Amino acid sequence: MDQGPLESLLRGEIDSYGVRVRLLRTGFLRGWGELQLRNLRDASGAVRHVLLELTDITDVVAQTEYLQAAAAAGVVGIWDLDPVHDVLTWDPVMYQLYGVRPDQFSGALEAWSHCVHPDDRATAEAELQAAVRGELQYAAGFRILRPDGSIRHLRSASRTLLDSKGHGVRILGVNYDVTELVQTQEQLQAEKHRLGATLDALLDPHLMLGPVRDGAGSIVDLRILRANPAAAAYNHMALEDFVGARVRQFWSDHVSDGLFGRYLEVLSNGKPLVLDNFPLHHAQQGGLRHFDIRAVKVSEELSVIWRDVSERIAMKEALERRAATDSLTTLLNREEVFAQMDRLLAGDRRRGGELAVLFCDLDHFKEVNDNYGHQAGDAVLQAMATRIRSCLRGSDLAARIGGDELMVVLPGLQGLPDALTIAEKLRRLASEAVPIPEGEVQISISVGVALACAGESLDELIARADKAMYFAKQQGRDQVVAIT
Repeated sequence: MDQGPLESLLRGEIDSYGVRVRLLRTGFLRGWGELQLRNLRDASGAVRHVLLELTDITDVVAQTEYLQAAAAAGVVGIWDLDPVHDVLTWDPVMYQLYGVRPDQFSGALEAWSHCVHPDDRATAEAELQAAVRGELQYAAGFRILRPDGSIRHLRSASRTLLDSKGHGVRILGVNYDVTELVQTQEQLQAEKHRLGATLDALLDPHLMLGPVRDGAGSIVDLRILRANPAAAAYNHMALEDFVGARVRQFWSDHVSDGLFGRYLEVLSNGKPLVLDNFPLHHAQQGGLRHFDIRAVKVSEELSVIWRDVSERIAMKEALERRAATDSLTTLLNREEVFAQMDRLLAGDRRRGGELAVLFCDLDHFKEVNDNYGHQAGDAVLQAMATRIRSCLRGSDLAARIGGDELMVVLPGLQGLPDALTIAEKLRRLASEAVPIPEGEVQISISVGVALACAGESLDELIARADKAMYFAKQQGRDQVVAIT
């Protein structure tokens, strides 16, 4: 400590003094602190007490030193974004990573976006804008297309500074090249020491696992030798408690879900492990989650990095369901049922089974809309969809192909009588009254049945079922008619 300012503070000549100090425990360096000393004066202005305030800044100092060392080694590029004024600042390493000269870079966010691979651009931009809005910390993985035509894989880690309203006013981050990590184990070994300094800055969890052997030399467990803060935080543990834990004891689900065995295979054959959307029970996260997992052998240890993609998978599945179903009835839509019928027709022909199509049209549906309104019409369609589902097997398909036209596809039948039995059941259920806001409405359906013929196209099969339905209409409606 500087004795001059300290003595001035004690004499009351100044009111505060701050200094960075080393923290020792049992004679060894254990971290860094920021010490602030402040004079507390009485009403007359005389110094009565000195307030000492010590803040532990060990993690901040460590991360700063790691980042500076990595940047000096040319591994990590540092970028600074001012989203309010659209100013993006790069350090010299960033220009090296992207393969451009400073005079080729305008310093606007659009200039960076232009460097990102077209297939990854939308996702990378969307995640960065979410960080600007304060919704997440930017931690993207993306490819860049360099001016020489080469493609590189980059990862990004950052921190967002927010204003009082929660909006991003500055994002300070790093980019680092992980192409070698993705491609080959040998290149990973060469990059290990250069990338090691940045592991604590990664937002993705990372572990180094070492084998635990029995007396015969066989691997019986894996011990966590090193973990970054993200890995400990994901498992709701302090870093010092997390390191040293054994996989079989701490993550028993890794054994039952087969992941532990896959880790041992990597250590045995040296082949990197690449798992996408891997389902794994994770007790610390409350149950089944989905992960992208990468594991490579480094010397006699195992380097493992993972990302929880459960929310991304759930969102993707929801979008796929929305794209394949009718929004009102949640039955399959026209495009999806036709695509699945193509596959079913080919499969049934190979297996020798029969496939039938039921073309259903609601009788006098227009009158329901005219007399009671479209809300009542929607209620009728939803009720019919529910009744159709109740009659079908797990392998059957049901779809709304337009307006009040519904279609049922029955694969794997023994013959036409099976299809007629289901069609009659549908017709009887459809005749039951449907509750609507005004009371009840009675409606019926006309059903045309067609059994697929050898060599027949999908359009021809549907046309025959449609023709049979019109015959049912002509015969008085509320009928089931089969056509051969």
